[in-house]
Amino acid sequence: MADELTLDELLLARTVLDVALQDDGDWSNYDILEQFQPSAVRYQLNYLGWALSMLQYSRMPAFHGYLSEAQRKLIQKFQQRKVWSYWWLENLWGNLENNPDPVRKQNIMLTGFFGLQIATYQSATGDMRYTEPGAVKFRWNDENSFDYSLTTICDAIVDDISRSPWSMIACEPNWVYPYCNGTGANTFRIHDRMSGTGYWDRIKYGFTKSMDVEFHRPDGTSHMFKSTRTGYGNGAMPFNSTEMRPLTPELADRGWALTRAGVSTFDENGDPTGTVFKDLPSGFDPGNAGSGKVLQYGGIIDAAREAGDEKLAQAAWDELFETTRVTRDHGRLTFEGASLQATAFVAKSAFNRKGGWLDLIERGLPDSWLHGPVLDAVAYADAMVARAETDGTNLDLVLYPVSGEATTDLTLARLTPHSRYVVDAGGRTSNFVADADGSATVAVELAGRTAVSISPASARSTEPASTTSLSRPVSAST
Repeated sequence: MADELTLDELLLARTVLDVALQDDGDWSNYDILEQFQPSAVRYQLNYLGWALSMLQYSRMPAFHGYLSEAQRKLIQKFQQRKVWSYWWLENLWGNLENNPDPVRKQNIMLTGFFGLQIATYQSATGDMRYTEPGAVKFRWNDENSFDYSLTTICDAIVDDISRSPWSMIACEPNWVYPYCNGTGANTFRIHDRMSGTGYWDRIKYGFTKSMDVEFHRPDGTSHMFKSTRTGYGNGAMPFNSTEMRPLTPELADRGWALTRAGVSTFDENGDPTGTVFKDLPSGFDPGNAGSGKVLQYGGIIDAAREAGDEKLAQAAWDELFETTRVTRDHGRLTFEGASLQATAFVAKSAFNRKGGWLDLIERGLPDSWLHGPVLDAVAYADAMVARAETDGTNLDLVLYPVSGEATTDLTLARLTPHSRYVVDAGGRTSNFVADADGSATVAVELAGRTAVSISPASARSTEPASTTSLSRPVSAST
């Protein structure tokens, strides 16, 4: 069941959507520092895309509209030369090759991350457009363009892996990062499921063996990276339990147990009360090289929600708001000093649910979500969607007006052609008939939280909307 967004989650969704929907040439609100390390804009685009895919999959699978558009705009923006041209220099000094093609060789920090951004959009929407030949274009200049699709990006990744004794690709030539390679492997899982390919089976044995043997220390923590030339590894961190759950579930479970034990604080009954982050004087935000702790909170909330530990997720969420200056203004929520990357990561964690990432990677859309009625469009200037779900026949929505009260049009799709439907919006009912294409446009009045149900006139649904467990009793300016 798709849980309804709380007010704070709704404002956080608006924050990331505002950025994602910016024009192709508008880079305001992004952190522009350098393009080689974690503050690079490509990672900001990735985290925004993953947050919105999670929002769509876990909270509003029956809404396309501006939510799907925002993800496509991010994918399009990623193809701009300023995002990926760093590779020409990195390939030149790392591999002694004068070749700017960002996909061809040893660039998992782009191919894996971007591939997974495309793949999660595909999994959350069922939209297969990026598997078409030439759907992705990296234009270097007027004469040279490197054209790919999600499929040929996967081809390049698996070809690179097949030549590696690690069953992983070096990024920042010579250095292997398991997290980065996990993005490529999760891309394979989605592509295999939706397109019938077998990329994951080709690398599974070598990948999981390297993850366990090469990247795990005796205490159960994992190396952040290793050198392909010397075998030197460094960094001791609990396993990335959310990202790796679809790939190495047994290691992910162990990593989560270590993370929970090392990060949580507990009461006398053993229930989590918060995190050790609260007493740290400062953290580190790689998205803007700042000292905030927002990214760390996003990580623990995301892992807790994925594992189904709602008590810890709620405690960490509350603590984040206690320790960070939060602004709610103009329908948005911002964390003072936080990078866009950190904000997007917290958004993804807030939108997640138990097994949300695992399901997005492994299962995708059930038939009822894939074929049932959808809210195909609503004006972004008019309405904020807090929930949208279909059972295959009925459509249930929760909407808020952006400002005050509003009357707005809802464009509906995938209805039964020529069939009569009843729409109940805030207790006001009306009838309409779907056209020959199974579409219709209905006007609804929005005043505060407005529940809307659309059902066939012969069998109306009366199921109430659900609410998320991450609740905060706050008021918000919408």
